[in-house]
Amino acid sequence: MAYDQDPPTQMLPTTQPGRHAAPVSPNRWLFGVIGGGAVLAIVLGILAGLLFSGGGSKPKQSTAAGPTATAEPTAEETLEPTPEATTASPSPTRKPSPTPTRKSATQLVASARALLDSYVRAGRIKGDAAATLTEDLRDLARDVADGNSRRAWGNLSDASRHLRSFHREGAVGDREYEALNASLTEIGKALARS
Repeated sequence: MAYDQDPPTQMLPTTQPGRHAAPVSPNRWLFGVIGGGAVLAIVLGILAGLLFSGGGSKPKQSTAAGPTATAEPTAEETLEPTPEATTASPSPTRKPSPTPTRKSATQLVASARALLDSYVRAGRIKGDAAATLTEDLRDLARDVADGNSRRAWGNLSDASRHLRSFHREGAVGDREYEALNASLTEIGKALARS
């Protein structure tokens, strides 16, 4: 039997329009309405679920500009939690901030002397006030270094009294007074600890 290089092609039957089409149902539009209603019901169910659950688990971000600060709790926030609130997933806890290391009295006196020197060099403390306060802090540093707490307290008291007096006279400005007074207060706390 010989192989025919060009086999005859067979003609496929042609279809006439509408001959093999599915019969048109008179209720076809009814199925479309029912299907559309089912999709609409699903979408509305999802939206209602989001609405009643508060819109998801992400916390709302404030859009206000400016630095963020921790606010004091209001009266509403300090009320006892409801049972629903206690069943919610716990929020992440903050890591405690590391405790700052306390400076010694010697370090604090050195900082106060450096602060006073910067004010004197800038001309922000005038004349006798600069000399008297510098001497008070020098004596205080010596007594703290020697461990003579009784004399250190006396020198601290003198420095504090002189600072107030020079502030009243106008030889020490308000900002300088506040900063130096805060330094002397810290020195007093450190002396009380030792």
